[in-house]
Amino acid sequence: MRTADNVEITNVFPVLPSMLIVEFDSGAEYRVIDISPYLSMPVFSPLNEPDFFRQAKVDPEVGTVIWPGDIDIAPETLYLDSVPLGDFTQRVGGVNRKEVAGKNTREKTAKII
Repeated sequence: MRTADNVEITNVFPVLPSMLIVEFDSGAEYRVIDISPYLSMPVFSPLNEPDFFRQAKVDPEVGTVIWPGDIDIAPETLYLDSVPLGDFTQRVGGVNRKEVAGKNTREKTAKII
């Protein structure tokens, strides 16, 4: 079983209102996290604004998801508090993660969500 040690975040796809699809290890694993539990904390309050939330990106220097204003969430937290994309889509009647893996993931994910 994989742990959060040494995870590498390679891409992120914000899905409103408070979900992120996070790509780990260059597409080796996709996971979904609902960050709504964090949004009551003052540091994360700007993420309640949809346009701001959509500005999520990966900072390769720090290896995690960031937003403007020095807002970030530790990669270990993103891994441990998330579920595999396949598990998530099965619960909501979506498609499995194989359908979003590979090149053009952003386009494929947009079609799914």
